[in-house]
Amino acid sequence: MLNLPASAAALHRLQVVGGIRERECQELLQDWFRQQRADARTTRL
Repeated sequence: MLNLPASAAALHRLQVVGGIRERECQELLQDWFRQQRADARTTRL
């Protein structure tokens, strides 16, 4: 895996700021993983 922001090849440096749209991102990830688990259960049946 390449860490692009830390790569010497990157032309720009990025600043990571936590907490921006945290709730929305959390909900998206939780919904996605919840759906993955539901799909896996359905496939096994």
